[in-house]
Amino acid sequence: MQRDVQDPAEYAELWLRDSCDVGTPRYQELYGAWLDELAVEP
Repeated sequence: MQRDVQDPAEYAELWLRDSCDVGTPRYQELYGAWLDELAVEP
């Protein structure tokens, strides 16, 4: 069963909102780390 589909950027933003990191000095660092982690390997 699949609930929904999100691209990696939307997924990262969801988790950063939930962790209250939006607007913090570390936001860009954390966002980049999420995107690196979610990168699809060929």
